[in-house]
This record gives sequence, C-alpha cells and structure tokens, in this order.
Amino acid sequence: PGLELWATGTGFVVSSTGDMVTNHHVIEGCREVRVGDFGEAEVIAFDEDNDLALLDLTVNQPIEVVSFRSQPKVARGEAIVVIGFPLHGTLSSFGNVTDGMISALSGFNDDFREYQFSAPIQPGNSGGPLLDRSGNVIGVVSSELVADAAEDVPQNVNFAIKAAIVEAFLGAYGVDFTVTPSEDSLEVEQIAADAERHTFLVECWGDPGDY
Repeated sequence: PGLELWATGTGFVVSSTGDMVTNHHVIEGCREVRVGDFGEAEVIAFDEDNDLALLDLTVNQPIEVVSFRSQPKVARGEAIVVIGFPLHGTLSSFGNVTDGMISALSGFNDDFREYQFSAPIQPGNSGGPLLDRSGNVIGVVSSELVADAAEDVPQNVNFAIKAAIVEAFLGAYGVDFTVTPSEDSLEVEQIAADAERHTFLVECWGDPGDY
C-alpha cells in the first residue's frame, strides 16, 4: 500500500533455491521488488559497475534454472534468442521472444565485458537471458544504442553482459549455478518454451514521495 509501479524488467533463475539474476538498473532505488507469481523478492547483492543484481525468491520447492554455456567460445555471427517482458502493460504479459545473432564480441566503445547482438529489444527486456541455440545462457541483456549516442537512428544495436562476468558475480556470493556445453541446435519455439520456466517479469515498486 502506498507504493506505485516505477519500472519493469526481466530476470532469470540460476539456482533451484530461488536465486535470480537481473540488471542493477532494473532494481535501483526500489522500495520493493516483485517477481512474477513469487511476490516480493529480496535484493541480496548488486554490482553497479557491471549492472548486475542478485535476488532471492521465496520458493516452496525446487524450481527450474538456466544453464550457462561452458563451451565452445561464442563467435561472431552466431544465432541467439532473447526472451523477456518488454513494454509491460502494452505488449504480451506472457513474454516476448526475438532472435538474431552476435554482431560483435565487444560492446559500446569496445567494452570487452559485453556482446553486441541484433535481436530486437525494448525497455523491459533488461535483465533477461541472452540464449544460444542450445538454450544456454551466454549473457544478460542490458542496453540498446539510442539515437543520441549515434549520428543516425540505430537499428538493433543492442548489448549484453557476458556470461563470464555474471558467473564471477555469482561465485563471489557463493551461488551454485549450472554449466553445460552447447552441442545441440534447437528450434526457437523449444528454446522459448524452456525459457518460460526460468525467466520472469521483475517489477520495481517505489514511494511517490521519493521522486
């Protein structure tokens, strides 16, 4: 009571006990964070420099988790899939799926911590998983290039934090996560169906008086 919805994003579950990853900017300044049907989530840790946050969900039984990719190395031109909750309240509340490819192995201004990818994203995709064609996580969707950062209006120039950065963040806080080699090439429909079991809407609720 008394709080209002400030912003939304996406998060994905990394441990069966309810540890979830999202972006720091998704939960920054929130009085309360809520995740899908899980209700209120606790912010356990965050890394502002790498734009990561760790949430703890209240779960009554083990839940589905993502797998991070162990091998092979990510390559330019590799096909990827993004699932998330863009423009919540306007687009589908059941999640949106887009696909594309890895455009570059570094991000904005050659940032080695990021991948550049071409799958379309919108506000609300932040914190969602960047998945390879085996359905394994290779990054966390973080940002898009906007018009004031380029001479022309950019199209599908988007960035994701590399999985290695995320794994180091989780390791620093003692979170156990799953790592799997990527060997199979699945259809996008199957990747999306699997991702729906571990990827959820994240809501940031705030006090109007904090503006």
